[in-house]
Amino acid sequence: IGKLLVSGVVKADIEKLMSDIASGKTAKPRNGRGGVTTGGQGVAVRVVTVLHSIFEHAIRLDLVGPNPVRGIRKPAYQVRGRRVQQP
Repeated sequence: IGKLLVSGVVKADIEKLMSDIASGKTAKPRNGRGGVTTGGQGVAVRVVTVLHSIFEHAIRLDLVGPNPVRGIRKPAYQVRGRRVQQP
């Protein structure tokens, strides 16, 4: 969505972005600290959730009309279980 105006974003743009992130097309190599960026379904869901909040805020400020992220179906993903190690 990088160069699109906020008012020009439509549901198809959000769905394509989510699909690209989930498949790893948007991952970029990094130098320095941190692991390898790969994207994935969890990242895609978090990005869409943040975008939804941003567009809701833009609506409150009368910057855009309807929220293009509303109604987007997010893929289900499994959260890793956390284990507490006993001493």
